[in-house]
Amino acid sequence: MQRTVLLGLLLVSGGSLIAAAACGGSDEPPPVPAIEQVRGDLYVIMGGDPTDRATFSGGNVAVYVMEQGVAVVDSKLPGYGQQIIDQIRTVTDKPILAMFHTHTHNDHAGSTPEFPDTIEVITHENIKASRTREECLQV
Repeated sequence: MQRTVLLGLLLVSGGSLIAAAACGGSDEPPPVPAIEQVRGDLYVIMGGDPTDRATFSGGNVAVYVMEQGVAVVDSKLPGYGQQIIDQIRTVTDKPILAMFHTHTHNDHAGSTPEFPDTIEVITHENIKASRTREECLQV
């Protein structure tokens, strides 16, 4: 009896490990698309097709390069902060000064905690009233 239970547990746990590996066991998100110039100092990092979970990185990110620094609109899903910063660094070395949130859904504000604490996060007062910065960042 104990042998049968032990064998069953081994089979179930082994099957779970195989299934987890088959579902993409990588903690690394897929790469974000390259930053594209829209016009002048305005750029976009596209989010991809939301129906394709293998490549979707979240909402589009707008990047505006100003004389004193960079303003960013939204930050994609969690795990993309450094990739966004790296893409911005391909067009400017100016500091990222501010991030605007269009709203706090995970696909638009999820990577905000991965940006430097020195940036100012700007959002509508209704969002501020309902969530603290930390809660917005953990959406």
